Amino acid sequence: MMKVSDLRVRINSYIVLVFLVLMSVFGTALVAYYQSLYTRATDRLQKSVMIFHQLNQERFQALARGEVGGIAPMSLAGNLLKMDEFLFIRLYDAQGKPVLHLFNESLFTSESVDAKFPAPRVMREAVNWVEENIYLTDPPRVYALGVYSTPVEQDGLLSGYIDYVYDLSSYKNQAFYIGSLAVVFLLLTLLTLAIIVNVLFARFAESNIQGYFRMDGDGQLSNVNALLANMLGYASKADFQADAARFMAANDLVRQVQRIGSGGQSAELELHGHLGQALWCQLNVDSVRGIRGQWLYHDCHVTDISDRKAKEEAERKYRQAMLEANQQLENKVAERTEALLKLQQQTELLARTDTLTQLGNRRDFYDKTQHELNRQKRNNGPASLLMLDIDHFKRVNDTHGHLCGDKVLQVLSRVAQSVVRETDILARLGGEEFAVFMPDTPLHEAVLVAQRLRLAVAGTPIDLPGNQTIHITVSIGATGTLETDVHVDDLLKRADDALYSAKNAGRNRVVCSRQPVCGQCFGAVNGLQPAGVGLCEGCNLDLRSL
Repeated sequence: MMKVSDLRVRINSYIVLVFLVLMSVFGTALVAYYQSLYTRATDRLQKSVMIFHQLNQERFQALARGEVGGIAPMSLAGNLLKMDEFLFIRLYDAQGKPVLHLFNESLFTSESVDAKFPAPRVMREAVNWVEENIYLTDPPRVYALGVYSTPVEQDGLLSGYIDYVYDLSSYKNQAFYIGSLAVVFLLLTLLTLAIIVNVLFARFAESNIQGYFRMDGDGQLSNVNALLANMLGYASKADFQADAARFMAANDLVRQVQRIGSGGQSAELELHGHLGQALWCQLNVDSVRGIRGQWLYHDCHVTDISDRKAKEEAERKYRQAMLEANQQLENKVAERTEALLKLQQQTELLARTDTLTQLGNRRDFYDKTQHELNRQKRNNGPASLLMLDIDHFKRVNDTHGHLCGDKVLQVLSRVAQSVVRETDILARLGGEEFAVFMPDTPLHEAVLVAQRLRLAVAGTPIDLPGNQTIHITVSIGATGTLETDVHVDDLLKRADDALYSAKNAGRNRVVCSRQPVCGQCFGAVNGLQPAGVGLCEGCNLDLRSL
């Protein structure tokens, strides 16, 4: 942060800079203006001299032939037009030798005219206008001359030259005097402005720019401005200086100033004022040490940043509140998302689960079985499928009611789950019809599982209301995968045909689809009906002999 002293130097520098700019602009404009005046005056003079020459050149030639001769005042030449405007007029012969000098007797005498005004350095072959500065020692003066020189011809031959000399000093002196007055005026204006600005600045800095105090090397306040006293709640500078020792001790100001002064930096401090009120401020310290390294004094500038701190605190609380609100919102969103996921999972589960038996339904069975069937075909592995149906289930519903029929379905589900493996896919396809897909299982092993399932169902009593107990049986159709199988429906069709064969053969039995199987390989288990053509996949027995 800029110090008050630096700010004062900068303001004074700006004043000088503005003055120099104004001087440059004003001087340039003044020179241009008076140059234009001077140019217009000399232009008019040139035109006047040309007219004068046309009217009087014959008379000057007559004078040059000896009627007057030598050096003479202009008044002796007779009544010449505008004769008093010239310092003098010179006539030269064809070789450039002066033959006549006509001088203005109001300004000069005949003595030393040639010495005072030597022939001008002009080209006399044509009409010419030049300006020269000539310094005269008697009296000492610098003349600014305008010389109009023209050749004179007679009968087509050069007979001489005429120089008309005019004093331009008044024009140039006028511009010089006015420019000098303008410079003096601007200098006085600058001095006055600098004095006014510094006086006003000193008063303004006392109470309007920054709080300021100086602390001596021994920790005593030697100077303080009114603004700092007002910032800290004191009625005047005197009150503040009277309470300075307590104030500095309460705020540990000596150590703080020396710490900041050692680093050459500023720091934000919370100062406690006259009545204990807290004031956040930025303290800039400019410390000066002696040649032995001791502290001489510290110039300290104090800027009130309470509003900024209050704004930062408000922003911090706002951000904290927003973070908490966002966190709560995120928690609610997470809870809602989790609830939606659970609901979606439950919906998906309900869509794939038979609500009565809690087994997979037809859709779930088709999806899972098709996936496994595709995997089995890629790996060239065996797989089997069982379809089972409750024998005379309609009789159970008609005799005992549908609630008892539902219980029968639930008992069958539990028994089937206890017999099949965890890797097998068990589902209720609809009504009293169930299916089991058995991955990585050849048909002869699947038939053995089907037999265990059939026997387990037949041996499980089902308790009904009214102390009634019934037993049920199931008919099972079994099939294995073939190379031509593409869809799960291919297996279901063969298993369904085998199931109907079991129904037609008397129920409560397992029937395989027409594939190579034999009783010797599976064991002569009651109810197994091997059938088919070709070789048994267990012992290569030719089944056509059965």
